[in-house]
Amino acid sequence: MSVQPRAGWTHEVERVTIDPPLEVHGEEVTERVASVTWAGGSIGPGEFDQFLLSAGPMPETDELEFGALQTYDNSEVVRWIEEVPESGEEPELPAPLLTLTASSEDEGAESDDASESEAANATDTSDLASSSDVDDVRLLSIVAIVVGAIGIVLGGLALLRRRSA
Repeated sequence: MSVQPRAGWTHEVERVTIDPPLEVHGEEVTERVASVTWAGGSIGPGEFDQFLLSAGPMPETDELEFGALQTYDNSEVVRWIEEVPESGEEPELPAPLLTLTASSEDEGAESDDASESEAANATDTSDLASSSDVDDVRLLSIVAIVVGAIGIVLGGLALLRRRSA
């Protein structure tokens, strides 16, 4: 696992031994990450930050839940650890949930070990949004700007008309 450094923050990765070891995608895994702790930085009210990790290989499951504890500078701790109940209703402080999907290689023919290793370590995010998704977002943004500009013009005309009357 790799941790992306954050300016002004330190991080600590705690690992524990898995006994007995697990076999994941043909590799023996003897330890796992128990926790990652970032400290020293600050996030102001109304702000957010991203703390990125790169991990693999992943277990053969559909979802992974990661409990998170958030500590404020006044020592208040918020526990983001609640599981989503079977009803599907989101709890007040849900644990972050990672949904795992098969890679395109897993859906097709068997690949060799080198390709699987490259796929596990890839940082390419091109499958997150297709070019048509980006085009749709651009179109919606342009429409929103045009509609907003029309609203400003109509509002200004109505104001001028009201002052004239």
